[in-house]
Amino acid sequence: SKGLPDGDTLFPSTIEARMSSAAGAQDRQEKSIAIDSLIDRLESSSLSAEESKQSIAEARKALASNEAQDDDTRKRLETALQAAEDRDRAAPAGVVCEGDICRRIDGGSSDSDGPQIKIVCRTVQGKEFAASMSSSQWNSATVAQLKDQLAQKHSLNRPGIKLIFQGSILADDKQLSQTKLSDGCVVHMVVTASKGATSPAPAAPVTPSSGTSSSSNIANAPISGGTQSPSTVAPGSASSIWLPSGSVFEIRHGEPELRHVLVHCAAAGRSLVVDWYAPWCGPCQAMVPQYDALAADRRADVFVKIAGETSAANQSLVRSAGISAFPTLHIYSNLQRKASFTGANMPRLTQELQNIPSAAPRRELLNPPTVTSGSSLDKVNNALVKVTRGSSWARFRDAVELATRYVSNVVDHPGEDKYKQVKTANSVFREKLMQVPGSDALMQGLGFERDNVNGEDVYIMRSPPGDLASVRSKLQAALQAVSSS
Repeated sequence: SKGLPDGDTLFPSTIEARMSSAAGAQDRQEKSIAIDSLIDRLESSSLSAEESKQSIAEARKALASNEAQDDDTRKRLETALQAAEDRDRAAPAGVVCEGDICRRIDGGSSDSDGPQIKIVCRTVQGKEFAASMSSSQWNSATVAQLKDQLAQKHSLNRPGIKLIFQGSILADDKQLSQTKLSDGCVVHMVVTASKGATSPAPAAPVTPSSGTSSSSNIANAPISGGTQSPSTVAPGSASSIWLPSGSVFEIRHGEPELRHVLVHCAAAGRSLVVDWYAPWCGPCQAMVPQYDALAADRRADVFVKIAGETSAANQSLVRSAGISAFPTLHIYSNLQRKASFTGANMPRLTQELQNIPSAAPRRELLNPPTVTSGSSLDKVNNALVKVTRGSSWARFRDAVELATRYVSNVVDHPGEDKYKQVKTANSVFREKLMQVPGSDALMQGLGFERDNVNGEDVYIMRSPPGDLASVRSKLQAALQAVSSS
């Protein structure tokens, strides 16, 4: 072959091979660029619902046709697709997602499962405890789940709850849809206190969010990275205040559980960050890695997240908190809300946390001093601690509002005895104050004594305390603190 012309002029097949190779390389490059663009779209939180569905369909097709040819690109595409599918649950009607926020345009909460079905459970003493579920939850829930909600919402002894309707005891495993219960029904309830119990059971454990390796819960996560086990510290001692640290915990049991965390944060002098999110909210899911990273970085603070879809108790909490945009971020310090904003704005969250000064620990919230004597103001202070620990926000507010009204009537009308007596049979008193833990201590702190007058059980103020005006100011301050949270 020596002396022959170069191959390009002698072998046409070589030219075709080189042209084919160049075309293949260009095709692979174009496909790689297209896959990278597709991954970017799948990871974006600003796509419309239709654009998101279209991108998911393209990704599935690309994987099925093996367009992502190298293992690394295929893995990236699979991960982005999985995340997009997780976010692609249909948002409720009336929700618009734009940029870093999803907002309900009807101003409602995240409850989109139909009208609420409300049940009133009444004891033989006349106490009433309400429970509610959306119609879709009601159709799949059991009597046991109704009891769970009653126990969590009203701090009742769950094993001691018995529900009776139309003369029959409702079995735990019975579907609510199979009972004759309907919206507005009144159910007879028997509640047996647990043996030896002197106070409501603590809130259920907080569960770590997915993606964290911690197996801790609210009962065994230390304040500042300690290694003691809860079983090795004395109950009620300062060292037994335990809180999650370094990871995000999910509230699953509604208002009692959130209040449990709030009180413990205040007792430990730690700020609490609350992420109100929805599983169908793209911006919420997109900020998860950054939120988890911030929790790991700021171990002195406590980070939780709450979704109304997690449980009926959470759904009620989201509704009562007035959450209508996701994510909504709240920061609490010393039981007061210090910052609130909407949207997945992590730089702002970081800045807001840095702006909040450190709060002094309030250990007395978990170990209130026992007052056997002293001023009415001292007694009311300690009674309010008991009411706070055993009540939801709404119940605490109602109780203190009524107590403030009683005191104001006496202060403003000192010569009228009718304001110095409260019948325990009074329906408003029974509903808003009598059933609240610590109510007797509060009434006594106000200067009322429980007695039988003319055959009626009453609280009577025979000699108004001299510091009653200061007591009223204290109650008004407590109401203002609750309103600001």
